[in-house]
Parts: sequence; structure tokens; C-alpha cells
Amino acid sequence: MEGSPMKRTVAAAALLLVAALALGGCTPAGQPPEPTPSIPTSAPAPSEGSIPAATPSQGVDVEEVRSSASAAGRPKAAFDEHCQVWALPEADSKQQAWANELGSSFLAARNADCPDAAIFPFYYVESFEAGKEGELIVNVDSTINNIIWDDSEIKSISALDRIALGVLDLIADDHPEVSRVTAVTQNGQRTSSSDLEDLERARSDDSAQTDGRLS
Repeated sequence: MEGSPMKRTVAAAALLLVAALALGGCTPAGQPPEPTPSIPTSAPAPSEGSIPAATPSQGVDVEEVRSSASAAGRPKAAFDEHCQVWALPEADSKQQAWANELGSSFLAARNADCPDAAIFPFYYVESFEAGKEGELIVNVDSTINNIIWDDSEIKSISALDRIALGVLDLIADDHPEVSRVTAVTQNGQRTSSSDLEDLERARSDDSAQTDGRLS
């Protein structure tokens, strides 16, 4: 099934932006600057017991890390650039161990030790968990909902779309058991899923418009 033209367009555009952002690990010339979302002064708390939370490193003053990042002009959603606070959730089940493995593969592909060390929009990622068979759930900071795009050409592509497709693009080749990545905000208000058909279409469209490189 080929999917709707709108879904093909969104998937291709999302992957094109992910690929462009990946070059050099920063926003390349000709791309819109990193959007400035309106973000609360503190991150929202996830629902009790709803998602596996990243495990804070022991002995680290989180507020001090936040203050230092703010003073340096670092986005609030990416305050832990040096990975002093974040760690993968405890692997207390086979499913969570699998999700952690995929999360580690994603971070390795981004040359990052934690999501906050990755480029936009991946620094909104909070943790990983297993969904249905073959599905990776990526839990995302709810403040991503506040992003306002200045460029009208990309307004139809949400940051969640970019995360779901971008994570799948980076892990699918090395983990053939993965069939879908779903990005979901911590408050559960928004989700975006990309499957292997979406990825294949996006890669095909990207190859037709570029030299075939995704990242």
C-alpha cells in the first residue's frame, strides 16, 4: 500500500530536514534557524507510573546544571548537554533492555551520550520503552508542543514527525526487528508514528532530490 500523497510528502520532508540537520551536527546554511519555543521555566512532570523515566546520575546537582546551561544560552530542553544528569531507564525487564539497546544505538548514531547532546529536535527525547511487537516508543518532553515554526514550508511537519522518522532512520538498518517508531509526548496529548513503509518512501523521495545520502 503506497499511502496517501500527504503522508508521503510529510515523511519525505521530515527526513530531508533530519538529514540536513545531521550534516556537521549543526544547522547548515540555507536551513531555518533552530526554532525558539515558548517553554515553561521548568519541565512538566510525567504522569505517575506511565512511562519509564530516565535515571538521574547520583550526586549531581540538577538545578546547578540547569542554571549553568541557562547562563550559557543553552535551550531549556537541552540543558544536560554534557550528560551529567541523564541515564537510560533501569532495564528491569527484557522489553526495557531491548528499548535501551535501541536507544543506545540511536545515540551512538548521533555521536551523543544522551539526548541533550544531540541536535534539534532530538534533545527533546526523554526516554525509550518497548511498545507492541517491533515498536519502539520514544517519550518526548511535552514542551515540544510549544514550538512555533517561522518557515511556512515546514509548518505541516511536526517536530514529533521528525523524531519518529529520524530515530527509525538511524536504527532500522542495524535492527531489522524494528518495524515502527512512535514518538509520544509525556502528557500523552500528541503522538507520531513512522513505520518501514514511511521510511522507504522517504528515502526514495530523498534520493530523487539529493545525491542519495540521508546523513
